[in-house]
Amino acid sequence: ILSSQAAGAGGEIQLTDAMRALMAAQDFHAVPFAGRSYDCGNKIGFLTANIAFALDRADLRSDMLEALTELLAREAAAADGGR
Repeated sequence: ILSSQAAGAGGEIQLTDAMRALMAAQDFHAVPFAGRSYDCGNKIGFLTANIAFALDRADLRSDMLEALTELLAREAAAADGGR
């Protein structure tokens, strides 16, 4: 369905449009989800999702926290006039 889906809102292929088409052809069911979702359709949501993904992984968490700490310190120093 997605491969033949026409562009919708914003000139993008909309997953909801494809889901609607699928519902017309077969049963379609919702599944409860316990967790957090991210809006990867915008830049901040996409970046936040990637950071959250890294923080949830034992092999990436420490390095991600270190990188974020460095970035935040650099931003704080820049906001403080570089002092």
